[in-house]
Amino acid sequence: MVVIVRDSATARLNARKAAAAQSGVLTPDAGSGTQTPPLPAPAVPVATTLASLIPDAPAGVVPADVAAAADVPVNVYYNLTLAEVQRHELALGEAVRAANGAMVVRTGKYTGRSPKDRFIVNRPDGIGAKVDWGEVNQPISPAHNDALFELVAAGLAGKTLYVFDGYVGASVISGKRVRVVTLNAYLHHFCVNMLIPPAALGQPVPTLDAFEPEFTVLSASCVTDEAGWREHGLNSSTFITFDFERRLGMIGGSLYSGEIKKYVGRRASGGGVRAVSCSWFCGASCAASSGGAWETGCRGARD
Repeated sequence: MVVIVRDSATARLNARKAAAAQSGVLTPDAGSGTQTPPLPAPAVPVATTLASLIPDAPAGVVPADVAAAADVPVNVYYNLTLAEVQRHELALGEAVRAANGAMVVRTGKYTGRSPKDRFIVNRPDGIGAKVDWGEVNQPISPAHNDALFELVAAGLAGKTLYVFDGYVGASVISGKRVRVVTLNAYLHHFCVNMLIPPAALGQPVPTLDAFEPEFTVLSASCVTDEAGWREHGLNSSTFITFDFERRLGMIGGSLYSGEIKKYVGRRASGGGVRAVSCSWFCGASCAASSGGAWETGCRGARD
């Protein structure tokens, strides 16, 4: 479980248990009488290129020099278990353990999603003809998005990344295959919690080379468009862009995990272009006195 701490909040954590968590062993929770076992030996990263992690662009969609920008080396940790990713979060200082075992992280500048920084790549002969453009669905030109892609590729070059391959939706028929590439272990933890690994749906355990995502998200919290955001028609140096023809989303400058959720949720519900039914947000609670209660719902694409 991940507990997100707002940047303005004060983390009230037990110092002794936080110190124990840093060593990889959680002391017994009060009243539980149990102890979390030591974390496993760390996984070994795979050396590859950023280009190998993203889908090939359809012919004529992306200039060759822009596509070549992704030919940079990266190291990849692939589909880590919860125990493994927790080791990384603690070692990198991205999180501490709360007394109840939850991982506590700070999201930095953004304590929520940033809708004014979200844009859809506008190709008039493609998806652009189907989008209801306005304050919610803001357009960005292919050329400006290509410039952001080059920034992201340069910012991730030589970095250690985390790749999650799995499904959005608990059905191999209607679910969508998604790949999420993140710079931060905490965001990989978020994906492991929220998305569904293929094995859980009776699918073969994926490999980095063999998995074929229907869409990919690049989360580059270290990359901002400080020098060119006005020229590129952005609202700020932070950006979240959707390129539906390329099947690629990019998040630059934000650590907030809800940006990933919004992207994969929109893709799972038909791309946010044509409305379909999608039980994305639902929950259930049960009380012994009442016999149980159910709540279901789906948030609109405007939020």
